[in-house]
Amino acid sequence: MIDFHSDLSYLPKPGTISLLYAIEIPTQGGQTQWCDCRAAYDALPAQQQAYLRTLRAVHRHYVDEQNLPEPTLHPVVRQHPQTGRLSLYVNPHLTSHIDGMALQDGDALLNELYEHMDQPQFIFTHEWQVDDLVIWDNRPTMHRRLAFPDEQRRIMNRTQIFGEEVVE
Repeated sequence: MIDFHSDLSYLPKPGTISLLYAIEIPTQGGQTQWCDCRAAYDALPAQQQAYLRTLRAVHRHYVDEQNLPEPTLHPVVRQHPQTGRLSLYVNPHLTSHIDGMALQDGDALLNELYEHMDQPQFIFTHEWQVDDLVIWDNRPTMHRRLAFPDEQRRIMNRTQIFGEEVVE
């Protein structure tokens, strides 16, 4: 399994639009799930929303060579540049910690948010078929790949559009 993430969030100008095209899929598992981070944000109490809008998080790639020399900071809540809607912008795969917060407190907050975001009402699961093409907006979503048997293959072509700064 690859945990929830928003593509390229470890970059100052992360992914905006992603495309996946299914070449070969396993007979079981390998689905992709998306989380609607707008709906997850909207479901939080107003006081918590306001607090989260004051925070920034450090995003780092799990392979250190992929990281820039300076840590990448993004707001915990971002605004979509076209719609103006707010969404949570943290993920368990690439968000390292909350900037300026004690590590233990920041981890507790992040884990609380991840648990909230992983509720069924915010999740869509795509069951892949060969030749499926899925296009999504990374800005208000995060996604993950579910596990599949080691002896099977899952081959996808991926294209990404990136280069837009995160709007608070």
